[in-house]
Amino acid sequence: MTEACSGTCCTRDRCYVEGSVGIPLPRTIVSIFEPGTHNELSYNEQGEICISGETLFKEYYNNKTETKNILQLHEDGKYWIHTGDIGKINEDGVVFVDGRMKRMIISSGHKVFPSEVEKIINQHSAVKECVVIGVPHPQHVHVPIVLIILKNEYENQEETVKKDLIELCKCNLPEHKIPFDFIFRKDDFPLTNIGKVDCIKLEDEYKDQLSFQEESFSHMILKSSLSL
Repeated sequence: MTEACSGTCCTRDRCYVEGSVGIPLPRTIVSIFEPGTHNELSYNEQGEICISGETLFKEYYNNKTETKNILQLHEDGKYWIHTGDIGKINEDGVVFVDGRMKRMIISSGHKVFPSEVEKIINQHSAVKECVVIGVPHPQHVHVPIVLIILKNEYENQEETVKKDLIELCKCNLPEHKIPFDFIFRKDDFPLTNIGKVDCIKLEDEYKDQLSFQEESFSHMILKSSLSL
């Protein structure tokens, strides 16, 4: 992380746990706080990842407001970088990153992190690339949907792949995190100026895409399967 002068954690030998970013480097303190507060959480509790230590940056150039937002003085007398990342730390001090707070989807009061869902979708051999976004819903406030680009050899197999993905999600995710719909794209995802997928543009593109007069086909299949 640039604001912490490069790396803050490392995975090596016995400090490696699958799915983690490892343990904090020497003289670097990583802890989890309740988002929007200075309340420190306990082991395995999900919250905002914050960093303290001797490598923190001083400030953003000519931007005191953003500096104050990310670099905060806590009641313990230490300055902490509020990373905007959501994650947890286990009893061995191993750090896990679950996603970005800005991309978090609130659906019927439940938190859905797109990266967690994308990881499951990407397990399917037909998926070339996928992005999970939140779209407005009259009852649930927002619902997650997944946008999928298939590999060339799986073109015209959308319905078969969709049923496979529903089953995959049903076996690996709680119900509130399962995408409300699976939408296949032919075009590449739009990118930001730094080459990342432009999720904001996608959310704007698909905000009116779904009709909520009746439930989507894929979600009806899901509910039917779960009720068996």
